[in-house]
Amino acid sequence: MVIKGLILVAVILLAGLFMIVAFFWAIVKWNNRKSRDTGCLLAILFLILAIISGIFLVYKGVNTVIEEAPKVKDRAILSANGVFTTYFEDSPYMNSLKDMQPADSIIPDTYFTYGGTFKKKYRIPLIYPYSINSNREPDYGALNDESGIKNISKEPNRAKRLISNITIFAFDKNFLIAKTVPPSQSDIKYIIFHFVTKETEVFDNETDMKRKAQELGFDNTKSMERVSTHYYNLIN
Repeated sequence: MVIKGLILVAVILLAGLFMIVAFFWAIVKWNNRKSRDTGCLLAILFLILAIISGIFLVYKGVNTVIEEAPKVKDRAILSANGVFTTYFEDSPYMNSLKDMQPADSIIPDTYFTYGGTFKKKYRIPLIYPYSINSNREPDYGALNDESGIKNISKEPNRAKRLISNITIFAFDKNFLIAKTVPPSQSDIKYIIFHFVTKETEVFDNETDMKRKAQELGFDNTKSMERVSTHYYNLIN
């Protein structure tokens, strides 16, 4: 497009130059009718050529702007997202998390590294393919299933939400235990989620949940903590 634009500019300039030359030729040869008419005709033709080339140049320029504007916008958004994206680094906590993963799982790299976007989205990887996600403030989280997502940092909205309103939780290789508190604060529940079977068991109180978790073999050294605590353990 740049080369075509330069060619059009050159055509316009040459047409304008030849128009001026033809015009002066007509003036100089004014008394010679044939030369005068020829000069005027050439001047008019070069003027028309310059106008047509100018209109075409403007047309192509406007079309280019219309076509490229969305692409520029998308690149700007991607760039901005890249600037404000949070990435986890290796740490003792992250290493222990990786050691908990199923040995036969093929896990995308971004599953461990993507932490969300600064002050807008918080993401905590658990046992693949599950994660806890929170918007705005990490006080309430949701359990998401990221199965089939190769790059969660580029496709966060593809994750399937399984359980919402999680305030505190703990997990081991096999289970997630959590407290869920809806916005109304009227129906607080405690849950056990089975990572392998995707089964969810719901309890009315923490005592019954912990008793069942112990029967299932849940690691009792794992204490339930706030969503924000788990998140900051990953970035500190």
